[in-house]
Amino acid sequence: MVRLGIECSPCFERTCRFGHYNCMRLLEPDAVIQALSRLSSTPVEVA
Repeated sequence: MVRLGIECSPCFERTCRFGHYNCMRLLEPDAVIQALSRLSSTPVEVA
């Protein structure tokens, strides 16, 4: 799991009660790719 450490996270809701969706909007693709690489024995490559 990748977390940004924002105040309202983790809320586990499908809709943002504050309307900003910062937990998803501010999440950088590189952070997700790095997390996947740490979990996988096969290197993750992005096309």
